[in-house]
Amino acid sequence: MSADLSVLNLVIVKKGDAEIEGLTDTQKPRRLGPKRASKIRKLFNLEKGDDVRKYVIRRQIVKDGKKPVFKAPKIQRLVTPLRLQHRRQVRAEKRRRFENTQALATEYNELVANKHKAEREAKHAQHDARKRSESRKESVKAEHKAESKDSAKAVSKAQSDAAVSTKKPATVAAGSKAAKPAATAAPQKPVPASKGATSKPAPAKEAPKKAAPTAGKKA
Repeated sequence: MSADLSVLNLVIVKKGDAEIEGLTDTQKPRRLGPKRASKIRKLFNLEKGDDVRKYVIRRQIVKDGKKPVFKAPKIQRLVTPLRLQHRRQVRAEKRRRFENTQALATEYNELVANKHKAEREAKHAQHDARKRSESRKESVKAEHKAESKDSAKAVSKAQSDAAVSTKKPATVAAGSKAAKPAATAAPQKPVPASKGATSKPAPAKEAPKKAAPTAGKKA
């Protein structure tokens, strides 16, 4: 130990034969006791069913000419019926909030699902309408193409007919100017023979005789 120490905290390990004046010859009660319920049980070795409020350490305050007053600390973590009721109330409130939150979440999820379903249906309907309009446009185009083809065919046919009609008079005129071919004798039809008559050959036709030129006409 050094000389600059002002206070020494010592603990008596073993008591001798003689008493130490002012230390071991008198008993000084504990001024303040434990405040927590579990520490009070531990100090007095109490069981769970014992009332802790009966074993709390109280101190007496005496003033001049007045009645002595006893003071005791407020026991902390003390389980009372009011505390149990409050705990049940807190648990019920938690349960009610949980159920309310679950109901709101279910309602919200239903609304979101219905919204997504409506959006999908609207999208499918728009897609179907677009498909129908495209198919309608394609069918209209096909009809216009067929009509244009038919009209083109009709115009080309009318033009060819008009060209043929304009060419026919020229061919007829050219045919009239050309020399007519000699007429051929029509074949004779065989005459059916009557019964009992013999078939005789038909007599040959004589050629016409040309007239002799007169002497008075000069060539």
